[in-house]
Amino acid sequence: MVDIGYLWKPETPVLAGSQHVKLSTDKILHLGAEDLRLIDEEWTAQKLRDPRIYNGSLATLLNTEGSAFTYAPTDFKTYLGVQNDRGRLSAPLRERLHAGVIAAVVRFSDGPVLVHRRSAKVSHCAGVLDSSAAGFAIVENNALDFERTLESALSRELGLRDGEIRSVKQTGAHITEHPECTGTFDYAIDAAVPSTVLDKRVDWGYFSECVLIEPAKLPEFIIKHYCDDGDLISEGCAAL
Repeated sequence: MVDIGYLWKPETPVLAGSQHVKLSTDKILHLGAEDLRLIDEEWTAQKLRDPRIYNGSLATLLNTEGSAFTYAPTDFKTYLGVQNDRGRLSAPLRERLHAGVIAAVVRFSDGPVLVHRRSAKVSHCAGVLDSSAAGFAIVENNALDFERTLESALSRELGLRDGEIRSVKQTGAHITEHPECTGTFDYAIDAAVPSTVLDKRVDWGYFSECVLIEPAKLPEFIIKHYCDDGDLISEGCAAL
């Protein structure tokens, strides 16, 4: 079970984009020669398992001082190296990396909320239960865009189209510690389509299972799968 730290939790959900987010130019992850070697070693192993992965730009949470959430540059290669590390990397890397992520909880028009099981073939956090959809925050032109990341994840993973979302609210922000290593914004989505669309729309490259749960039964589900069985990822637990 990975530690969860709530950074912000409004009493009721708020409009998406209500929190000020900025991307600093400061680099807070200082990699020594041995760290770089180990990260390269892990990247080579991951590429052999899945040649499709590529080293995109990411951001890691720097601080939440003042009225802004400030992130600093990193990349997927570094994240994957740290996330899969079992004690060989320097301690500050494991402690400071909290990659910018979105986690979405989607309720469909016929009532249930979606929880998915991640594919056993993905590069990180494979085979565990998670929220409805998730993704690394898009970093482009020296800016960080959580809302565009959310739109992309809902379209890519669930096949939700323009006009099929009734409302998007932010429910909080949290961090998870190693090995999940995230600094996440959480969202609640009301979809205008029934859950029956999922079979034909979800990307089974990301998912291995879709679990539909009535909202009233979510607490029981979380206790069973997070506290008892341990197959619900902390990232998903925090969002749910």
